[in-house]
Amino acid sequence: MTPLQSVESARPRLYDLAARLTSDRDLREDLVSEMTLFLLEKWDELRDKPDAFIFQACYRHAIDVLRRGKSIDSKQRSGVVVESLCDLCERLGVDECVFACSINGEDDPEAIFSARCLMRELLERLTPVQREVLLMLIEGYRPAEIALKRGVSKATVSKCIRSIQRTLKAVLRS
Repeated sequence: MTPLQSVESARPRLYDLAARLTSDRDLREDLVSEMTLFLLEKWDELRDKPDAFIFQACYRHAIDVLRRGKSIDSKQRSGVVVESLCDLCERLGVDECVFACSINGEDDPEAIFSARCLMRELLERLTPVQREVLLMLIEGYRPAEIALKRGVSKATVSKCIRSIQRTLKAVLRS
């Protein structure tokens, strides 16, 4: 399969990713074009990677495009903002767990309560540094960006993320 055929077969998933980022149809088309070009440009690096890795790279590239405010045609996109879940919930005056559960179609009060308890327990077990890193991840920052903002190496942030993941697994098992 040629790179072009592979990328073409991925387009439906790219549309799904773009739809998660914006409801604007024109901007969605631009994002799909951006992600398609990104895949074609990076194909040699990405072809042997798992699909999840490839689509995560596309998703992050699309977010970067939105943050820069322009697409391949260099048309300035004024008013386009990538808003983190925390910021959106704060603006709407809604609890993050309630919002996340309602997005996932779980308006069940029990599911909302268990999500809150899970998050509370996770936060209690994390160190202050780990909580800060987790918050930045939730806000959409990449590990490299977190390292830059905190003035530490990317390896330090990666180690912290692995520690957060282990803690989350322990919380889920208990």
